[in-house]
Amino acid sequence: MKLKMIIKSIFVTVLSLILVALAVIAFMKIDKTDDLYSLTGKKDYRILDNIDSCEEKFMDCFYKEGETYYCFECRKSTEVLLEWSDGSQTRMIDDLEKGNVTIESLIAKGLKVVKSND
Repeated sequence: MKLKMIIKSIFVTVLSLILVALAVIAFMKIDKTDDLYSLTGKKDYRILDNIDSCEEKFMDCFYKEGETYYCFECRKSTEVLLEWSDGSQTRMIDDLEKGNVTIESLIAKGLKVVKSND
């Protein structure tokens, strides 16, 4: 009877140690942003608009989808950057042209645009 309890206790202890080791390994993988990117295949970004206010009103159209033009109220399309989760920064219009982001995802992230059909 004592032998069964000792074997059962050893089995539960070994199983617990294995589960703890697997959990530690999993959290070490997910802890790093680059590892998370390699697991999910997605990088997140935030929009950095270096021009807060538009003094000179000028429609700066930077993207066309179908018959719709997407514009800023002033000349700033080259000044809007995307800061990626890995710390890198890129120009928004370059990523838009390359297909790294969509106009819909930019608007969902808070990009303020004026739509025009002219």
